[in-house]
Amino acid sequence: MPETIIQINPHYSNFAPVIEYITANGLPASAEIIYDKRNKVARLTVDGINMIIKAFRCPGFINSIAYTTVRGSKALRSYENSLKLLEAGFNVPQPIAYSEVRKGLRLRESYYFSTEISGDDLRYWERRADADELSEALAHELVKLTDAGICHLDLSPGNMMFTRNAATGEYSFSYIDLNRMEFDVKDRRRLLKSIFERLNEMDPILDLAGRFARISGDNSGYIERYARKVRGRYERNRELKRKLKSIWKK
Repeated sequence: MPETIIQINPHYSNFAPVIEYITANGLPASAEIIYDKRNKVARLTVDGINMIIKAFRCPGFINSIAYTTVRGSKALRSYENSLKLLEAGFNVPQPIAYSEVRKGLRLRESYYFSTEISGDDLRYWERRADADELSEALAHELVKLTDAGICHLDLSPGNMMFTRNAATGEYSFSYIDLNRMEFDVKDRRRLLKSIFERLNEMDPILDLAGRFARISGDNSGYIERYARKVRGRYERNRELKRKLKSIWKK
């Protein structure tokens, strides 16, 4: 018989029947699918609150065992990392619950449930009319993140959201897609790599690196050279993967 594991944030105990239903039966027909590739992301309104459901794809054989024996599942890590980020003073969608369905030692299905947040992501932020102000605020946020010893290992433009207060002009940032995180990181180079590797293309990254160095007190030449190095390596690796994929398809 499959084993079901469900952990619900006490603040959202009223969501329990819906979470239990989805864990047992999958996404209901009333859920709005907003992303459907490797994993599925859906929106469902519960008691007037928009809940976001991330349904992780069934892992391969090795990972299906690793996620129950060696390391937590992506759903579990998303839930726990969200709580850690909130405790550290950073903004994330409120974690509602996570759930898993296991068969023996193998993970079969897993879900992460959170509230929905509003705002824009950072895709093409350098093209915005307020790009200068946004870049400055972002640099301050990233200094705060690295000072806290936190690595978001998938810090792409789509995984960081922001809003701007119309009255004060202040920006507020939030983090999503949180299953790949590291905390209490002491390695400065690893922290810098996590923020400069994926967040944007080379020119905006170098501009951000200069701002980051000024705010953090780091040597600007060193920070900009390191940002160029890690971003350049990432771009080369991405291009190599693209070429290999195109060859494989022929």
